Amino acid sequence: MGPDWRNRQSEESARYEFLMRLYQVTRDNPHAVVHAGGIGFEIGLSRVQTFAVVEFLAEQGYVDYLRAGPRIRLAPRGLRYIQLDAGTRRTIR
Repeated sequence: MGPDWRNRQSEESARYEFLMRLYQVTRDNPHAVVHAGGIGFEIGLSRVQTFAVVEFLAEQGYVDYLRAGPRIRLAPRGLRYIQLDAGTRRTIR
C-alpha cells in the first residue's frame, strides 16, 4: 500500500485483508496467537499501517490484542464477520 493508504476505502480494505489473513493463518482457531507484524508484512503493510489496523480491529472487537509484538488472536466477533458477512462487503468500517 502506498503513502495514500489512509484514504477511507484503502483503510477499510486493509482491515478486511488483515482479518481474512489472520483467519487463514490461524485456520479459524480463536485460541491461536500470532504476531501481527508477520501478517501485516504478508499483505504489504508497513509497521505503522499494521499497528493502525490492529488498533482499529482490537477497538472494534474483531481481534484480541494480547501483548507487545503485537501478539493477537481472532476474537469471536472477527470469526463471525469472516464466516458470515465478509463475502458481501470485503471491507471493515
